[in-house]
Amino acid sequence: MTEKSTLKFLKDLAANDNRDWFQANKKLFDAAQDNLTAFAGYLIGEIGKFDDAVAAIDPKSCVFRKGFDADHRAVEYLKLKEFMVFADLHDDRFLTSSEFPKYLVGLMKEMYPLVAFLRKTLV
Repeated sequence: MTEKSTLKFLKDLAANDNRDWFQANKKLFDAAQDNLTAFAGYLIGEIGKFDDAVAAIDPKSCVFRKGFDADHRAVEYLKLKEFMVFADLHDDRFLTSSEFPKYLVGLMKEMYPLVAFLRKTLV
């Protein structure tokens, strides 16, 4: 479950996106990172039940954004913004509730056909 302190850190980071603030709040970052890694591990376990390609992912590898090689054969597709599925999740109480992980797994299951199509098309 996502902790309230993680959401607070992310909001504070968005308002103070500079190195000095980050260095002063490194312990909060570490705690938020641990929380998000554990949450990603839970999601991977649940989504892996219906998507084999997800089951073996290391949670640490998906907590941070990663770049792609400029010569990657699908780099132009990776720049597209049209492939989106989203839900409005602005209630902090829901985001930190025990129901949120189950809800999120349900959303992932609903969007799985799109993910499978994109995976087949881009790979």
